[in-house]
Amino acid sequence: MAIVVIPYDIQIDHDGKKYDVHVPKFSVPKCQNEACGAVSFDERASEQIDEAFRRTAGLLTPDQIRQGRTKVGYSLQQEFAACLGVSVSTVSRWENGSQIQQTFYDDMMRAFFQVPQFRQFLAERHGLTPKDLKASVA
Repeated sequence: MAIVVIPYDIQIDHDGKKYDVHVPKFSVPKCQNEACGAVSFDERASEQIDEAFRRTAGLLTPDQIRQGRTKVGYSLQQEFAACLGVSVSTVSRWENGSQIQQTFYDDMMRAFFQVPQFRQFLAERHGLTPKDLKASVA
């Protein structure tokens, strides 16, 4: 096996929709035996496919989710998860990249990060004090 850089195309089903994903410079281990030529999908290969898929589908990256959460004052995943009505383990998987969020939750997070009134509504809906209100009171 040796690392080669090749173009790679894959179709991914997500949220009931098919996405044609193209990775122009796919760095992947490949068998050097001409009779074999097999490609081995390691962790880095999976990350490259996930990154390309997120771009194609227009979904937030793990870093964008983490940065958005902290930028609006939610330093703890627990508080953020409670506002969104999801488990902490779900937020953790979104932020470490082991799970790609559904389009619905991507839209919810975008609204949460961009619209203070939406953050307030969700926090109050789940019996929490919105971070924006805590900051303005202090």
